Amino acid sequence: MPFGACDPKSGKAGHSTISGKGMGIYILNKDKWAMTIIIAISICLLLIFVKKGHVRTAVFTFVLAQLFTWPITLLYVQFGLQSNPVRLFAHATQGNFLFAFLLSPTLFTVYYQHYPKHARKLAKIGYTAAVTGVYILAFLVAALYTNLINLPNKLILLFSYILIQILYIISRIYVDQYLVKMRYPERTEK
Repeated sequence: MPFGACDPKSGKAGHSTISGKGMGIYILNKDKWAMTIIIAISICLLLIFVKKGHVRTAVFTFVLAQLFTWPITLLYVQFGLQSNPVRLFAHATQGNFLFAFLLSPTLFTVYYQHYPKHARKLAKIGYTAAVTGVYILAFLVAALYTNLINLPNKLILLFSYILIQILYIISRIYVDQYLVKMRYPERTEK
């Protein structure tokens, strides 16, 4: 049984190791490689695309995105729209921690940092569609080629794509309003 996977009969998490004399070496199967790649990509995206003077804003946007993605993932699991056979923290949650708590907030942070505020409306719509499309594509690849995500109905991807776009737009507007309020409190006082 892969490390982090749950045994369907007992519900207990398993660990695949090669045990030698007093040492254990973890086997990295394709699921572990996928988890490692998701973590590495998320870290690289944050290091490359977060502007040096905007780290505080990046932290705020990251946490704001987690506020939405984590409960939505838990609802998906609760209603049987997705299952996560192999996951980080198998004892703690049945949700996919990497996608809900790391990759999606990372993509929202990059989305916010580089949103074309002064571009035409078509460019803004295209940018939002592209960034959310990257997330859905990563989600689909994980569902098709790994055991990280199991989707009983692939139409949930379309619903997720639309939902994430709406959340990104609403969250971006909220962050803009919040930052204006924090930078210029005299503008918001009545």
